[in-house]
Amino acid sequence: MQAFSLPEAAGAVAEGPLRGLVAALLGKLLDARVPALPDGGQLLKALNVLMLKILDFSDRRARPDPSPKRGC
Repeated sequence: MQAFSLPEAAGAVAEGPLRGLVAALLGKLLDARVPALPDGGQLLKALNVLMLKILDFSDRRARPDPSPKRGC
């Protein structure tokens, strides 16, 4: 979480790992079981803060996906 508090560090995260992190965070944020956990509300707040930090400080320049699309 601390890495995304520093714009220089957050901007240096490669696109692949960043996509994986965002996908994992979205999965947890949308998981209906999380609020039922002990301190689930606090966990959701922390996940939301992390997601906002990622969105605020990540490199927003669009880069094309170098992998060819299949089955389209």
